[in-house]
Amino acid sequence: MNPSYTQKYTLVVAVNDDKILAENLAKSPCYSVLSVRLLRNCPSASTAFNQALGGIDSRYCILAHQDAYLPTPWLARMDALIDRIEAADGADWAVLGVAGTNSGGRVVGKLWSEGIAAEIDKGGDIEAVVSLDEVLLVINMDSGIRFDAGLPGFHLYGTDIVQTALKIGQKCYAVRNPIIHNDRPKYFLDRGFKKAFGYMVDKWHEALPIPTTVAVLERKSWSIHWRNLRQLKSYIVKGQRGKSDPQALAASLKYENGIIATQAPFITGESIAAVSSGVMK
Repeated sequence: MNPSYTQKYTLVVAVNDDKILAENLAKSPCYSVLSVRLLRNCPSASTAFNQALGGIDSRYCILAHQDAYLPTPWLARMDALIDRIEAADGADWAVLGVAGTNSGGRVVGKLWSEGIAAEIDKGGDIEAVVSLDEVLLVINMDSGIRFDAGLPGFHLYGTDIVQTALKIGQKCYAVRNPIIHNDRPKYFLDRGFKKAFGYMVDKWHEALPIPTTVAVLERKSWSIHWRNLRQLKSYIVKGQRGKSDPQALAASLKYENGIIATQAPFITGESIAAVSSGVMK
């Protein structure tokens, strides 16, 4: 692995279960190479991550869930994707992710989610987005972007930081660089999600509706109810599911071989600008 990666990237993880960490993210090949900061007893994701970002000297910070697994080629591919973005469109970007939603409400990116027992594989290699899933975010430290310390809990901070970036003219993208999210099925969105949902609706009322990978942020919470009904139906049909071996799953999906079939060409600087202009107002 390229030794320069250790200087360019820092990996930050909020941890509340060491067994889950050991069985997933810690098995990622890049975990033993990068500088890793573990955050414990976090009152909220935003306050914890802001504190961590304040003490990082690397150019990029990777914020990953403890139940994510990053395949062998993941870091090298992310580095290449960042190089392509910056060569085509400059370094004026704030946040990248591996899954998100574009201004048309389409989910884009590539990953396997054990929680829904399905692969998300939509869009091109680089897609301008209005929200990002929190399973993995890459922060451009030169952007100076930070999370909203007032956002409660551990939900929707990916959407919030993207909206913050777009409001000040910085760009955000979902990139096609697959990971395994070895999460448990979430059949019902809990009070913590609903509390964050309410905070976000009040904060971003002028930008509503904002599509996310979980539910659409809007004044009425119909999307939460529909999402819960879909998940309940999935439980009835498929039953309770256990977790998988993330390395074996990544190998079976060919995530480990370093060759990810391209769904669409890398977006050029001109088309990136065109897509970014479609951000929901």
